[in-house]
Amino acid sequence: MEKPWKCGVCEKGFWSPYDLEIHRLSHNTEKPFTCSVCGKEFTHLPSLLRHNLIHTNERPFKCSEWGTNFNSSQDLMSHQHVHTEERPFSCSHCTKRFKWSSSLLKHQRIHTGE
Repeated sequence: MEKPWKCGVCEKGFWSPYDLEIHRLSHNTEKPFTCSVCGKEFTHLPSLLRHNLIHTNERPFKCSEWGTNFNSSQDLMSHQHVHTEERPFSCSHCTKRFKWSSSLLKHQRIHTGE
């Protein structure tokens, strides 16, 4: 399944309009939020707060089935495919479908010869 919300600048896809809006800010050159640990700059506060989890090793997003913790909701959502038969990533060259985008990218090398 293709991500329906596309960035008009870089064509990156997103699952929700909220995620697209957050991403659009990354094309903004102004980055007023700075990490006090490593100095990395961000366009908006939620990104800085999510980034700070790297430094604290905090993993607030928990898998209800395995109890495994993740530091982002996106990582947890990606992990959830382990528990289902859902295969949202489809190859445009053949009928194969994959649970993770990284598996699809690896598979597509068969078709491109990379």
